[in-house]
Amino acid sequence: MIQTIEKEQVQEKEQIQETEQIPENKDLQKNLLSVFSHVFKNFQELTQVDTSQSNILQHPEEKSRIDSMKDKLKNLSPPQYYPRLASEIFGMGPITDLIQNKNISEIIINGGRDIFYEKKGKLHILEDHFLSDLTFRNFTHRVLDEIKQTLSLKQPFTDGNWRGWRIHIAMRPVVNVDFHLSFRRHPEDPWTLPKLKDQGWAPEKALHLIEKLLSQRSNILIVGPTSSGKTSVLNACLKCLPHNERVIIIEDSSELLLPNSVSTKLLTRSNSNSPDTLLDIDQSELVRQSLRMRPDRVVMGEARGPEAKDLLMALATGHSGSLGTLHAKDHKQALWRLEMLVQMGAPSWDTDTIRQMIVLSITHLMVLGRYMGERKLMGIYKLSGVEQTGFLFEALYAHLSNPDSCFVN
Repeated sequence: MIQTIEKEQVQEKEQIQETEQIPENKDLQKNLLSVFSHVFKNFQELTQVDTSQSNILQHPEEKSRIDSMKDKLKNLSPPQYYPRLASEIFGMGPITDLIQNKNISEIIINGGRDIFYEKKGKLHILEDHFLSDLTFRNFTHRVLDEIKQTLSLKQPFTDGNWRGWRIHIAMRPVVNVDFHLSFRRHPEDPWTLPKLKDQGWAPEKALHLIEKLLSQRSNILIVGPTSSGKTSVLNACLKCLPHNERVIIIEDSSELLLPNSVSTKLLTRSNSNSPDTLLDIDQSELVRQSLRMRPDRVVMGEARGPEAKDLLMALATGHSGSLGTLHAKDHKQALWRLEMLVQMGAPSWDTDTIRQMIVLSITHLMVLGRYMGERKLMGIYKLSGVEQTGFLFEALYAHLSNPDSCFVN
């Protein structure tokens, strides 16, 4: 996902301390741990407090109890350490400043002691960490409480939306630490095609070509590796659609923005841990339901399973102008993967049938990637047909680093 992992240089550390206030002083960390140990030793009640929102809502008296505990913590702590200790016990601990910094796009927590953050496309190590396994576990439980999810041995991972971030949480035994958390920030100011032009994401002619394909109601598959900007580009494309066209968006977790008020969104549901034993609702079911909702276009956030078969069948029956994303390195790999995903949903179909269905359903592919650390449009391809040897493509645009480098007006 990230090309390089590196520690900050001394100069960058000083800049981050000034602008982000991220703790980098190891002596401060050592002293903080010492103060933390002293506070916990003399304030055993902190080890049992439940600071989750649901607990406070269910038991209003808990708020005054927690406020009282904060006052006691303040009296026990040296002034310079109190904000950090209060955040550790009642808030977001070492990631507080990362959460608030708009330049941070991703946060990875590999257990309580190893924390990384992405800034301008590079992954850096945070020198701070959670002060104990207990406070890290309590923080994780607070997050789970906010997103209204639970973890168990039966279902050791979950995802959701949390304070403007897409979040994924996993626990043992599927990870080698107690908890692993991944945060990806939802952009407050989403990409548009004009913004992509200003950022040098693609030349103006390529952006005009994208607008043309959207207006011609081409069925476009947006492909690229992790963190290449597939969802962001899909959002930019949605902003180009007419205001009187009804778009049905299908997603696992809510990331795409509705292009207009007549459009709507369908989200999957997974209730493996639910005491009510509600039925799971997957993307395949949502595709079927969407066709009964008078869609002008169907948009799938990402095809990653047997729902690919249902999507292709919907597109092949006349739902033009639809869009979706797929995780793949390039256009050829994308259709190989799509073949395999369709086969998961239709194991009795032979390869020729699947390929014919793909040609009937998908008209163009947009390939995204990274070039010299920056996100770029790597190519736009027209799916021309299929032969015994494979799919036939016509390159309409290819980045200069691409072996197919070209631009056809």
